Amino acid sequence: MKILRYFLVLCIMTFAFNVNANAQAASKAGKIVKELVKKGSKSTSKVKPKSNNYKPTTVRPKPRATIIECSTCKGHGKVNVWNQYYGYWQTQTCNRCNGTGRVRSN
Repeated sequence: MKILRYFLVLCIMTFAFNVNANAQAASKAGKIVKELVKKGSKSTSKVKPKSNNYKPTTVRPKPRATIIECSTCKGHGKVNVWNQYYGYWQTQTCNRCNGTGRVRSN
């Protein structure tokens, strides 16, 4: 029982010491950061303004896509498909234009 008590006290002391050391390190770090911020605000370097000869590059617009009528469904959006299993014609949406009837040419 005595050994357990000593071990518990040792653990508590170690934890208390580490907390104290961490707090001291944090306060030192805070002081260093404050000093660096003060030095940084005082030593602002003057940046030369850009000359008036600056010419931005012209951005060319992308060519627009030409939308044409779908050649598979001829602009209807639906196609007739022969269903061999049941033996009749079936209407489905066009796979090429997804039922819109129009596709992009480029």
